[in-house]
Amino acid sequence: MNIKIKWIALFVVLLLAGKGVQAQNSMFSTSLNAGLSFPILDNGRGIHLGVNPAFRIGDRFELEGQLSYVYTKITHSFLSGNTGYDHAINSLVGARYYFNSKNNRIRPYVNFLVGGMISKEKLNNTNYSPEISLGLSVGAFIEIYRFVGGISIETPRNFTFKLGYRIIS
Repeated sequence: MNIKIKWIALFVVLLLAGKGVQAQNSMFSTSLNAGLSFPILDNGRGIHLGVNPAFRIGDRFELEGQLSYVYTKITHSFLSGNTGYDHAINSLVGARYYFNSKNNRIRPYVNFLVGGMISKEKLNNTNYSPEISLGLSVGAFIEIYRFVGGISIETPRNFTFKLGYRIIS
């Protein structure tokens, strides 16, 4: 239980820090999102919490970052049958491409983000050391009047359905 509180506290601090550094220019925005996460090969489900700051570099392109936390409960892992849970934090950067111009209120887009991930697993009552590895997120989304929804494939090996809100500063 103590480990969960530390992970949640770290995420809240990073979320608030990211919110505090927003510039006062409309070229910057931040999306706050939450969602359901499902392991690709394992049985289970989880929760995703994330913040995605973005910087507009053109009518259809933005540089995007992501700081996210994923908790996944594994009810039956692929081949081995292990049970347990996984905590992961992704810190990613990359690009976002909109399929139409910024003047539209409904804007579908895709993103590709890469960076670092730290994860900690507990399987069959065995705690594993935290592992640092490559983090990745590839997704397709739609923004409607600043509300955002979509699906992504993210480390550690999860399909994630996200809903959120974009704050333009």
